[in-house]
Amino acid sequence: MFYLLGLQLSSVAMNHKAVTFKAESPRLNTTKTGDIFALDRFSGLKGAI
Repeated sequence: MFYLLGLQLSSVAMNHKAVTFKAESPRLNTTKTGDIFALDRFSGLKGAI
């Protein structure tokens, strides 16, 4: 498993034009609340993106 800036790289894709990757926190949702922080539920998060 590879890590980048403390994030776990779960997938990496490459072609001749670009590299894309998906990074996740290795401690994702350790509190086990099950809450999904989606923008439609928490509109105040839009400014953080």
